[in-house]
Amino acid sequence: MGGTLSDFTINFGVAFQIAFLMLEAGVCFSAAIFMASRTSMAASRKHLITVLNSFAGILLLNDSMAYLFRGRAATINFVMVRLANGIVFIFTDLIILVYIMFISYELFGTYGLSRKNPARLQIGLAYAMMALGVILVVISQFNGMYYTFDENNVYHRQEPMYIVANVIPAVGVILVFTVLVQYRKHVKPIKWLILSSCIILSSIAVAFQSFHYGVSYLNIALGISFLMMFVESVMSQAKEIMRVSRTEIRTGLLNEHGCIEQLNSMRNTQEIMEYASVFIDIEKFSTINRKYGMDAGNEVLVKYGEIILQNLNKDEYLGRQGSDLFIAIIRKKNVDRLLKLLEGIIVSFGGDKKTGEGRNEVVLSAACGVFEINETDLSGEDILSNAYLALNHAKTVIKKPVAFMTSELRDSIDEKKLFELQIPKALEDNEFVPYYQPKVNLKTKTLCGAEALARWIHNGVLISPGKFIPMMEINDSICDLDFSILKMVCQDLDEWIKEGLNPPPVSVNFSRRNLSNPGLAEDIDRIVSDYRIPKKLIEIEITETNDEFPISVLKNFVQEMHKRGYRTAIDDFGCGSSSLSVLREITFDVLKIDKEFVDNAYAKDLTILSYIIKMAKAISLEVVAEGVEQKDQVNTLSSLGADVIQGYYYDKPLAKETMQQRLINKSYE
Repeated sequence: MGGTLSDFTINFGVAFQIAFLMLEAGVCFSAAIFMASRTSMAASRKHLITVLNSFAGILLLNDSMAYLFRGRAATINFVMVRLANGIVFIFTDLIILVYIMFISYELFGTYGLSRKNPARLQIGLAYAMMALGVILVVISQFNGMYYTFDENNVYHRQEPMYIVANVIPAVGVILVFTVLVQYRKHVKPIKWLILSSCIILSSIAVAFQSFHYGVSYLNIALGISFLMMFVESVMSQAKEIMRVSRTEIRTGLLNEHGCIEQLNSMRNTQEIMEYASVFIDIEKFSTINRKYGMDAGNEVLVKYGEIILQNLNKDEYLGRQGSDLFIAIIRKKNVDRLLKLLEGIIVSFGGDKKTGEGRNEVVLSAACGVFEINETDLSGEDILSNAYLALNHAKTVIKKPVAFMTSELRDSIDEKKLFELQIPKALEDNEFVPYYQPKVNLKTKTLCGAEALARWIHNGVLISPGKFIPMMEINDSICDLDFSILKMVCQDLDEWIKEGLNPPPVSVNFSRRNLSNPGLAEDIDRIVSDYRIPKKLIEIEITETNDEFPISVLKNFVQEMHKRGYRTAIDDFGCGSSSLSVLREITFDVLKIDKEFVDNAYAKDLTILSYIIKMAKAISLEVVAEGVEQKDQVNTLSSLGADVIQGYYYDKPLAKETMQQRLINKSYE
């Protein structure tokens, strides 16, 4: 019936072993193909894992072939069994050679013989042993030093030389194991176990194989070990991708997505109520890039983040959104301490780090938006958004270094958003109108001019410019507003002239954002000419505080306006850092003194004010003082030599109809 039960058992065991070896070989080849196709993994690691699994697949496949063809005398069996066994012996040494390279790379980032490898002696000896092993295996294929086959292709070990075939790779493996033990702290424990699995599993396999001769425990153990390394590498890559997706590359801090994830992990817990989010914007950081270069700027950002991080607790987090924006997630009780730190952080950079020679130092202050988390179910996105809105409020509205997001501020922001949505339609429907604030000649006490101030009448309600001007500056609709007001001023002047009135010059504000338009002067002149308004009745005011455009652009614009016959004024003089340079470079006709100088009656302010007026007179500028509300301010300005007063002391901004009455009676006696 085909043999005894004992024969069947032996044949079944061999068949099962062949099948298992081929299955494992297939898995190793699949792992190698998968790894080779990866594009986001470090090239060296990818190549080593690919080669390890390829070699393991070749080893296992040929081991199965050796079992499949042995014990039969046919020519094909004769060739295949010798070829398969030769490959098995050679690849046993080669696979351990690549394994040594992989261990060295994982521990030290080098293949083994580089000077930065502290274990290069052990690694070098291990390489030498494996090279010797490969040479001896090749020789043995010709002289039968390790094994022979009889006429029936039955495999026989050649003692004692066969032991050498095992001792040589064993010595190489032991050398590598000493490196793994000595430098085990270079990797995490789980990774260390996986890297050691080749040695641990092989040792167990050899012990089994000594009792069960003819079963390929060793080769199976190698295949399992390298598959484990493959799986660990894929998992490590996935973790690294996750880490990178949450990390800002330049500083190594969390990125915005990482901060959001951290906040979301605390969502719907009472713990989150103990935290606040802080958006941090370094003031005037662009000057560092301009002065020292981008590389220095990047170094400053890294060190700035490190200093803040050193002052945070372990349960607090710091991230970087990009540019000069940082995000802190800290406990509410530590907010004041952080804000105090951010008032001025000293950062050293460049030069020689050891001697300090050539080092530079900068003091960095920051604007901050703070949101103290007050609900457990807020998403990370909403929390950061609240902090960012507070930062924006600090920088663009209150112009202070810190703003806290409160319910009142939230309502104000929501109101502004609503206004922002309504602005385009309001411009289209001419809801923005000019109100005229009279200018009074100090000597004659008569009306000598007016400033057209934009007001928004929405659903019958007069909306303060403080609620819409800042947001229009941000979204550039301020440019449309400026031209709309100019057109309405021209219409009003045209009506007054036709009614026989004698209107004084009217100044119209133009934001510096209009300077992005190279044809600005031409566009202004076209509108005034279309209404046939005498050019002497239109004066263009440019605010001095915004330095978005270089001074040369403003200079060209003023020169163009003068060529066309218009007067120009510099508004809010004294509140910017470049006031004197502006006056030196550009010839204005009118200087309007910032309200802050008028409000303060301190000796220093009055001294500065007196010199501003004297300087303006010396260079033939007419001086207009804004924001005058009290009699003593009028007297002071008169004594200092100011020409014109503008403010509530004489008149508040007037609607068109009221201004028309003032044109009939220009006296303020």
